[in-house]
Formats: sequence, C-alpha cells, structure tokens
Amino acid sequence: RRTTGPLRELVSASRAISEGDFQTRVTAATGDEIETLAVQFNRMSARLQESYHALARRAARRERELATLNEVTAASTLARELPDVLRESLTPLSGTLGFDAGAIWIMDPATGQPVLAASHGEPGSVQSLVASPGADQLRTRLLGAPTDSPAIIVRPEGRILIGVPVVARGRRLGILGVVTRDQAPDGEQLQLMTTVGQQIGLAVESHQLFADASRRADLFRLIADVGGHITSIHSLPELMSAIVESIHQRLGYERVAIGLIEDGRVVMKAGAGGGWDHAAQQPPTFVIGEQGLIGWTAASGESLLVPDVHSDPRYVPLADSDGTCSELVVPLRTGTSVLGVL
Repeated sequence: RRTTGPLRELVSASRAISEGDFQTRVTAATGDEIETLAVQFNRMSARLQESYHALARRAARRERELATLNEVTAASTLARELPDVLRESLTPLSGTLGFDAGAIWIMDPATGQPVLAASHGEPGSVQSLVASPGADQLRTRLLGAPTDSPAIIVRPEGRILIGVPVVARGRRLGILGVVTRDQAPDGEQLQLMTTVGQQIGLAVESHQLFADASRRADLFRLIADVGGHITSIHSLPELMSAIVESIHQRLGYERVAIGLIEDGRVVMKAGAGGGWDHAAQQPPTFVIGEQGLIGWTAASGESLLVPDVHSDPRYVPLADSDGTCSELVVPLRTGTSVLGVL
C-alpha cells in the first residue's frame, strides 16, 4: 500500500495532465525513489503549465496583431481622404503596441522632405514625437539608411522613439514613428510595425495614383473647356474671363489671372479667385523685367514655378495675397513673341 498508493496517484495525475489540467500535483512523502519521481513529475507539470500559458499569451498576441493588420488594411482600402486613412491606421496600432503617441510623415514631392500627415495620442506625447531632437534623429536615420530596417532612439528623459519607413514597391514614401516609456519593442513588435508601414505605403501610393489620374482628367476637361471657349467666344475680355474661370474651377487654384503686355508693362486683364471676386478690384500691373515673378516671366519668356514665394526676392505681394504659398507663371506666346502671362 505504501508503494502502490503513490503510484496510483501518479497514474491519475498523468491522466489529468494528458487532458489539459496542468495544475495537478502529486504528494508522495515516501522517502525513496517514488518521492523523487513525484518531485520530478511536479516540476514537469509546472514547466508544462508555464509553457502552455506562454503559448496562450503568444497566440493572443498574434491574434491582436492580425486584428491590427486587418483594421489597417480595412482603413486603407476604403474610399476616403488620405489623412483619415492615416489617422485610423494609428489607432489599432496604439492598442496593440501600447505606445504613448504615434505619427506618420509623408514625403512632399516638391521638397523631398517629410511632412507630418497624421498623429495619435496625448498632445504632450505627440509633441515629444514630432518636435523633439529625438524626432529629428529618427527621421534622419530612417531617410538616410540604405535599408528599410527600423530605427530605435532612447532619449535621456526615458522616452523611446521607434520608427519604420513607409514604403511601397521599393519607394520610400514616408515614416511611421511611435514613442513609449515602456521597454523597447521586441522583434515581433518591430515586424508588426514594419508590416503596417508597408500597408500604409500601399495606401499612400494608391491615393497618389488616384490624385494623379484625377488631375490628368481635370486637365483634359480644361483643354476641352478652353477649346470650346476659343471657338464660341469672340470678345477677348469675355474669352480671358472664361478661361481663367475654367482653370480656377477645374484645377482648384486659389487665384488665376491673365495679363497682357502693354507699353513695357504686364497689365492683368482677367482673373478668378481672391480679389478678383470683388467688383472694385483694381487690376495690378508689373514692369517687365523689374517687378514680380510676372514681370520676370514676361521678360524671359520662360515658365516659372516657385514653391515658396516668400523665399524668392523677385516676388511682389499684392494686397489680397497674404495667404499665397506658391506661384506658377506661364508666358502666353505666339511664335517667338510673348503677348502676356497666365
């Protein structure tokens, strides 16, 4: 009985473990090999229980990660504005990784620099991510790296900044960054961020392609509009007004104007948007070769695109142009002669 009792208990415990009850333990104070066997059995049960819980935690984590990717994919495939897609991509990532703040920068095609497109989190944490020296280091490291590897920067105040590139088909379109006070993410979390960065990259690329296609469609409609105006309107002032209005509506420029050369000056004859909407607007004039981007284009006969007018000394601000950021000036030609500007 002293021997068979503990053995029966071991057999019963083995059956319980085989059915998934890893909490089962055996007590056998026999002072011999059976007690040693019971001790080893209990250690084995404890390790199995720990392994089972670790697998359960890992499975739950994988489930959360898959749910995150599904939410990001759903957000990126719906027909909506890109800023909304980016913000909704950060929300599920926050729940999975538990970061304090997240942000997405998208490369500006005109300047080649990253521009903040979306953020998520408490204002103070967002500020630490987008405006701290660590944020500059993060962007510099990611944009200068030849590979698409994640970047991790530990700040002296204890914050940890993590970033991955936003890529699509080998093109680097932006940066996905997060900040946390917890321990640095492990390999699986970095892989999740990298995958989300790729998913966001596909969304950005799709929206850019759609925007380009829409822009081309607007250009074709504009060409048709102008062709129709030229053949149907015989008054020059009416024709110029119709053309600038079509450009204003089709392409969405804030201000559009046409000026003609008269006695060494460009005299603006027709316009849409801005001050042109007011009946009392006095058409401005520009001395050719001396005043403004318009005067420069009239003198050179070359098109001019200035992304930031306030950094160009040739720019002459008008009374209604406080909000102007960029300006495009195109010469109106007939043969080798410049008749005016658009």
